[in-house]
Amino acid sequence: MQKVTISMVEEYSILQELGLTKSEAKVYLTLLRLRSGLAGEIAGKTGLHRRNVYDALERLMQKGLVGFVIQNNRKSFQAKEPESILEILENKRLAFEEILPKLKARYDTAEAKQEIMILKGKNGLKAAFDDQIRVGETIYVYGASDKYTSVLKYYSIQHRKKRLKKKIRVKIIFYESAKGTKRARLPLAEVKFLPDEYKGIIDTIIYGNKVELFFWTDDPFVIMIESSELSDSYRKLFNLLWKIAKE
Repeated sequence: MQKVTISMVEEYSILQELGLTKSEAKVYLTLLRLRSGLAGEIAGKTGLHRRNVYDALERLMQKGLVGFVIQNNRKSFQAKEPESILEILENKRLAFEEILPKLKARYDTAEAKQEIMILKGKNGLKAAFDDQIRVGETIYVYGASDKYTSVLKYYSIQHRKKRLKKKIRVKIIFYESAKGTKRARLPLAEVKFLPDEYKGIIDTIIYGNKVELFFWTDDPFVIMIESSELSDSYRKLFNLLWKIAKE
C-alpha cells in the first residue's frame, strides 16, 4: 500500500477538524517541535499575539494536551504526547455512547421524519458517506467524480477501510477518463464505464432506502433523500445504465 505523506499544513488542518481552533493547532504543533517553550518563544514561532498564545495555552491545558513546569520563576510549557488526542476522542465517544440510546429513542418516536436533508461543508459530506457505512448494504454509484478524493483526501481512505471492514460491496459507473486510474481499481467493487460526454458535476449514490446527490461545485454539498420508492426507481435507472456501460 502506498504511504500517504502528510504536510505540516495538512497536519494543521486535520487538528482543526478534530476540534482545535486555529490558534490552538498552531501552538500545539509548535510545542511538539520545541518540546518546551516560554509563551514569548511560542508567540515568536507562531506569529500569534502573546495574549492569543496565553488563551490558546489555557484551553489546551484544559483539554489535557499541554502542561507546564516552573523554571527560574517562569512557566515553560510542554506539549503532551500526540496519543493524548486519541484518548480525548475515545472519552468523547464513550460519553456519547451513554446518551445515544436516548437520542435514538427520540428520533424513532418522532411523528414525522425529515425525508430530504441538505448537508454542506466537509463535515456534511463526511456524514453522508458515513451513513452509507452505517446502513451497510450494497452501494451503487453513478458518476464517481474525482472531486471526492481531492476534497476529502484523507477521509476517503478511512471510508474505504470502513467499507472493507464491513465487507460492503459497491457497483460503480465511472466515466472513461477514469480508466486505468487508481480510483477505478477498488476492492469489493464491480466497475464499468460510460463515455465522458455524459460527465457532469453530480454524483448519484444509492444504498438501502436512500439516495444521495453530491454536487461537486466550488462549495460542495449533498442532498440526502430517504424514500424506498425513490431509491428503488434510482436503482432501476442504475441497472439500465449498467447494462449500457462497458467494462
